[in-house]
Amino acid sequence: MDAEEPAPLVHTQARILPKSLKSFGSVYVHEWGTLKPIILKDYTIQNNLENGIYVEGAAEVTLLNCAIQENGEHGVVLYDMPNIAFTNCTITGNQYGISVLYMSWLAGEARPVDTLPFAGDFARYMHAITGSNNKIYGNRLEDLVPGEGWPAGFR
Repeated sequence: MDAEEPAPLVHTQARILPKSLKSFGSVYVHEWGTLKPIILKDYTIQNNLENGIYVEGAAEVTLLNCAIQENGEHGVVLYDMPNIAFTNCTITGNQYGISVLYMSWLAGEARPVDTLPFAGDFARYMHAITGSNNKIYGNRLEDLVPGEGWPAGFR
């Protein structure tokens, strides 16, 4: 007997505008062990002191028609990679647009995945990201961290 696909958790039409004091992000997706896909649709996330969206440990996340802008640090942090898809999203005016990070236990801090000691690990992290028709531009330091390895057609 085939197991049924779990129904996605769909969150829609949120406007998250106030300056957040949370260190992770205005929207913190942390769902270790959940098998349900998570869909964030039609979100506007802006003017937070640190991060707009922080994704950690969810099995599958989709950002659809989201505007993530003018946040103090990262627009989106992808940490210890889930499978994630960005479609029709605008990410602009943040310190960094999208950052893919991992925990460096030797350094005691989060680091960009292009500093991983093994090239296969870098490819595994970046393979979990898909996207199309996104506008990622005008972020103060970098639009995409790391600067290479993103899927073709991501923007």
